[in-house]
Amino acid sequence: MALARTLAPAPRLVLLDEPFSALDASLRTETRGMVATALAAADVTTVLVTHDQGEALSFADHVAVMRSGRLAQVGEPQQVYDDPADLPTADFLGDTCTIRGVVRGGVAHGPLGDIEVRYPPGGGEFDGEALLMLRPEQLRIRPVPDGRPGPSAVVRAVEYFGHDCVVTADLPGDPPTTVTSRVLGGDRVPPGTPVRVTVSGTALAYPVPR
Repeated sequence: MALARTLAPAPRLVLLDEPFSALDASLRTETRGMVATALAAADVTTVLVTHDQGEALSFADHVAVMRSGRLAQVGEPQQVYDDPADLPTADFLGDTCTIRGVVRGGVAHGPLGDIEVRYPPGGGEFDGEALLMLRPEQLRIRPVPDGRPGPSAVVRAVEYFGHDCVVTADLPGDPPTTVTSRVLGGDRVPPGTPVRVTVSGTALAYPVPR
């Protein structure tokens, strides 16, 4: 009813300030879809204010990330998620797996082996020490069969969410490098399992701050 009253005078702009925050998860998703459909049918520009990253990415045509009162990045949802301008923006938009490496000629060398890299918007290419940002869904893990030589990592913890789970694993080293992988719920492995870790796609390389 509130949305109908808002759209009745045919406004040019609608502001939604945390409109779904009081709803439980399933109702929030359903209501968000209905509101998005109604706004698209009315062909009205809408500004949605939210602290829910998933809500922003699924609802909006363009996302603006604000930090300390300033716009950190503006772009289409997939662009700001896949290619965040800096690490704080990457962390704000979703889970990240950040490791150190050395970039030479567009390839990073580090604890996960050699990974092709890309660079943040406006950052430019560089060689040298880098912080490599991967999303957990880019990391593939699989148990090491008995009798195979040394594991790439050992599972330390598993967070199970039903539809998927987040697996935390330690790569060998001093100190060990910790990585996180998001896998299907049915593919979870128990803590202590030796696993191999591979990367799908490229890593986003940020220069190490001096």
